Parts: sequence; C-alpha cells; structure tokens
Amino acid sequence: AYVPQTVQLLHTEGVIPPYAEVANAVGAVVGGVIQRSRVLAHHLEDPDRSVFRFYLPDGYQDFADLEEGVRIVTDSFSKRLESLAQDAGGAQVEIHVQRQDAYASSTDQVNDLYLKTELCFTAIGRPGVMKL
Repeated sequence: AYVPQTVQLLHTEGVIPPYAEVANAVGAVVGGVIQRSRVLAHHLEDPDRSVFRFYLPDGYQDFADLEEGVRIVTDSFSKRLESLAQDAGGAQVEIHVQRQDAYASSTDQVNDLYLKTELCFTAIGRPGVMKL
C-alpha cells in the first residue's frame, strides 16, 4: 500500500519479489514474544517488626524476611509473566530474572545500609503455531 508512494518520493523503481508474502510469514515465525515487568522491594521503618514491602504491578505484599519475599515473589511472578507471554501468542517461554540489591555505606564503614531490591523479569518465547 505504501510502496508506490515511497517509489515516487525516492524517484526510483519499486520491485516486489515473487512470494514476498511468504517472507513476511517467515518473519512472524522466527520473531519473538517478550513480556517484561519489575518488582521493587524496600525495608519499612516499623519499630514493632521488620517488614520488607514488595511493590507489584497490582499492589504490594509484605514479608518479614527479604529472602523469603524474593523467593515467593519470584516464583509467583515468573508464573504470571509466563502466562502473559503465552496469552500474547508465545510458546516455549523462558523466564529470566535479574536481581539488584542497593546499599549505602554507613559512617562506621562496617555495616552497609540496605536501601532496596529490584527484581527485573523478562519472559521470552517464540510465536506459537496457530491451528486452523
């Protein structure tokens, strides 16, 4: 649809090879489905208990232990992201999780101060084959 206008603007010849529509279909097959999301966690200042709050796309969840929170959120969120990738047409979905903890140096140079944890989730899948 846009080839004739482009040819005219560039003052050139437009050549569409035979079976061009097959090349487009091949590109769709070898392409990919990607879903990304991230979760942020930080320690809440609560004098009565230790709380690590995880900020999720649809709310937040609190845990008494950072590592337990990371484990539970990573497990449930990986499944959720895999489902989103499959809903978008992905098959053979792989989940990648990157964790980055941030600390600030303390004045006593002994104990660093925990600031936050960021979990970055990426779901990558090949486009699934649709059955007619």
